Amino acid sequence: MDCLIKMDGEVANNLINKLSSAIGWVANHETPEKIAIDGYIKDIQSSNCDPLTKAALISSAKRTIKEYKNQHNICAIATQSLLPSAKADTVDEDWLAQFMDKARLVSSSDFQILWGNILAEECNVPGSVPKSLLHIMEQMDRSMAEGFMKLAAISVQWEEDGICSCSPIYFPRENEEYYKENGITFELLVELQSIGLIETSLGIMAASYRVNFYDSKVPLKYFSQEYFLPEGESSINLGNVIYTKAGTALCLAVQPKELPGFLTERCIPVWEKWYSEKKANDNENRS
Repeated sequence: MDCLIKMDGEVANNLINKLSSAIGWVANHETPEKIAIDGYIKDIQSSNCDPLTKAALISSAKRTIKEYKNQHNICAIATQSLLPSAKADTVDEDWLAQFMDKARLVSSSDFQILWGNILAEECNVPGSVPKSLLHIMEQMDRSMAEGFMKLAAISVQWEEDGICSCSPIYFPRENEEYYKENGITFELLVELQSIGLIETSLGIMAASYRVNFYDSKVPLKYFSQEYFLPEGESSINLGNVIYTKAGTALCLAVQPKELPGFLTERCIPVWEKWYSEKKANDNENRS
């Protein structure tokens, strides 16, 4: 990935200034390799140090340069997703220090995109990304990341009072084979729960999770599709899996692939049945 991605604009400059004041990190539009060749490494090579010392110093310099390049790429990616309303200057300095310390070791371009999106998310809404997610991300390998993307592909989002939320819609009894065909297995759920991204309520008699809305007209969004609660309803059945705060932040940062027919064929029929049974029970309780 090219290190010369420009970090222009007021919100981007706010992020760079915050990094500089919080942890002393400085952005440079020259590539770290060029800086090294024209500066530090050249000085080491021409010094009077013995060959072993030179080799050690050069190795340390190259490692530092690589770590800086990783951070630079991630910050550059983050600037591309900053909203005009971003408040990078109010991001907690301890959070930022931990983020940058972990970001320096992220070399994979795919993971750099993910880390960049997480940084942008925290700048857009300070306090929305818990420190626990940074520790989880540090542990995640490609297999775990791919597994989480599968769960994100069956998730809906909604916004209420300016706060974005999301949840997987997981109805195992009604759609068990469908979930398996799309890679969402019991083993995957156990793994994601073990690292703190989800909570589950599984088993024959397990109760499903629900969310209550203040405004019943808030739509649940699945990519470009929307679902509105029936008239007079203010809650909805999410199924047997929900995200933790860390899982919510990660879900909002990733870009999964849409599953055709998921909302209309796998979710809405279950919701309609649930509302019908709920209405029947309410009528029975009144009589």
